[in-house]
Amino acid sequence: MVRPVVEIDGPDELPEADRLADFPHPRHTVELFGHESPWQDFQDAAQSGRLHHAWLLSGPAGIGKATFAYQAARMLLAEGGAGDLGGEQAARLIANRSHPRLLVIRRFHDPKTKKFTTTIPVDEVRKLRPFVGKTAEAGSWRVVVIDSANDLNNAAANALLKVLEEPPRQTVFLLVTPQPGRLLATIRSRCRTLAFEPLKSGAFSKALNQALLAREEGVQTTLSPDRTMHLEQIAQGSVGRALVLADQDGEALIKRIDGLMASLPNINWPDLRTFAEDVSRPGQDQKFQLATDLILQRIVTLTKTQVTGVGSNDDIALASRLISSGTVASWAELWERGVRERAETLSLNLDRKSLILSIFSRLAKAAS
Repeated sequence: MVRPVVEIDGPDELPEADRLADFPHPRHTVELFGHESPWQDFQDAAQSGRLHHAWLLSGPAGIGKATFAYQAARMLLAEGGAGDLGGEQAARLIANRSHPRLLVIRRFHDPKTKKFTTTIPVDEVRKLRPFVGKTAEAGSWRVVVIDSANDLNNAAANALLKVLEEPPRQTVFLLVTPQPGRLLATIRSRCRTLAFEPLKSGAFSKALNQALLAREEGVQTTLSPDRTMHLEQIAQGSVGRALVLADQDGEALIKRIDGLMASLPNINWPDLRTFAEDVSRPGQDQKFQLATDLILQRIVTLTKTQVTGVGSNDDIALASRLISSGTVASWAELWERGVRERAETLSLNLDRKSLILSIFSRLAKAAS
């Protein structure tokens, strides 16, 4: 997934919603780890001369879909030749966010509020009109990367749909999505889907340690094989999640969450309040998102374990104690409600501590 950083000559980068902390942005990477099958499918389509105009890059977050998108953009834009900003200079221009035949649509940083927009507004999609209206040399591609397509608000999604219905000539759309089911069915139907799987051990280890080495100067590090293996297991093959876990002391968070879950249906309120306060402090956005991710994932894991009987001995025992056959649906609903309320909390800047307290209160009630 992650390879050495491409040298950048441009100005200091502004905050980017699709960049993880001080790790390199996907556009700075020059090779892909894993995902050989999707890459072969895309490459075959490009070489056949029948490249589909829109591709849905679908799979769990943090496994390399955006890296794939920029790899594909480099390949297509390099074909333009040196006279049309192709060749070797294409990679440098992409890294500098200055290639005129590449348009990236994503949430942006508002300098007034000093925050990222919670969705991609329709005005961002409207940038497509002047972009595709530019003339280009015959045979040159234009590439549009949308990361993530799930961030499009309703108006933006409908505006994109209109473009996909009558796709502009020599333009390829790469839609990155961790949840394709949340996209408009009409958008999905106009895209060719590439399914991405979590990275396996060899690719995961290389991607994780290369990303750690490529951090900003002064904080480079690598992890031992044992810790890398442990992170792969708890991150479920997502390098992005593993990086956050390593950066935010995620293993300690997991222990605290496991302790709180194990106490159910009782709640140790002092411990729960302290935990909720620790992950909800101002400026702790990544820690809050990681903590709530881990809580919601724990609900999913225990529910699946109770249904299938498959899991660790500790999970099987805990699931049997907390979830009866008649309450499986209730636990699934608790997960759905938690996902929805977390999204509302983040978008509306609601009380984060209250969200965590509410989730555990509902879990305790369901487990009674």
